[in-house]
Amino acid sequence: MVCALIFPSIVLLNAGFGSRIDTMYDSVYRYNNHMPESGISEDTGIVTTARFLNVIGFEENKSTFIDGCEELGIQCIIAFSKQGLRRVWSSKNRELYDRLESLRRQRRLHYVSDRTYIDAMAHFSRCKETNIIDNATSIVPSTGWKSFFYAMHHCNDADVFGVTLDPIRENYKEYDTKSGMWPGHDFYGEHKCLIETAVGWSYDAKKNMMEYKGRNIIGHDILGL
Repeated sequence: MVCALIFPSIVLLNAGFGSRIDTMYDSVYRYNNHMPESGISEDTGIVTTARFLNVIGFEENKSTFIDGCEELGIQCIIAFSKQGLRRVWSSKNRELYDRLESLRRQRRLHYVSDRTYIDAMAHFSRCKETNIIDNATSIVPSTGWKSFFYAMHHCNDADVFGVTLDPIRENYKEYDTKSGMWPGHDFYGEHKCLIETAVGWSYDAKKNMMEYKGRNIIGHDILGL
């Protein structure tokens, strides 16, 4: 399976990737509440197979996220494994956890697999230990980070559109300020870690694209660890 991961970055504007995104991939994944918008589809495409959402985003946008997935007939993917979500949220926010479980039983959303989540967290920890990812600023891996590992487990090849070394570029339309970004992630470190240590990833700075030429193997062989 060949996949596309679409980040909602301003670098996509005027890049003209829309037709490629809509016609060349078996699955197209997007993030949080960033969905295709009228007027920029020639750059971002309109095809959507699934949406990745972090738990905080779900908590803030329950209705928008679930209604959107249901109306569009696409999958909803929470960037936690079922076990990971239970461990963190069942006591922290039981109401949210129960709501997610109810939606899962209705097949309206899915979690990433336990193995995907474990591999993502293990590799994140190794990159913190070697200081590729900043220990001081990066508390947990981003939703984007987990989606990279989802692609490594589920896709033979993947192209990532809108990824950039500049973490300020997080919106299709405007530049967010650094103070407005959640401080718990080291986006630059995550990017560097994937390129330097995870087998199969490459980065084209001119196109602001990452590519993954993988073997779709579950386990650490795929990470070069």
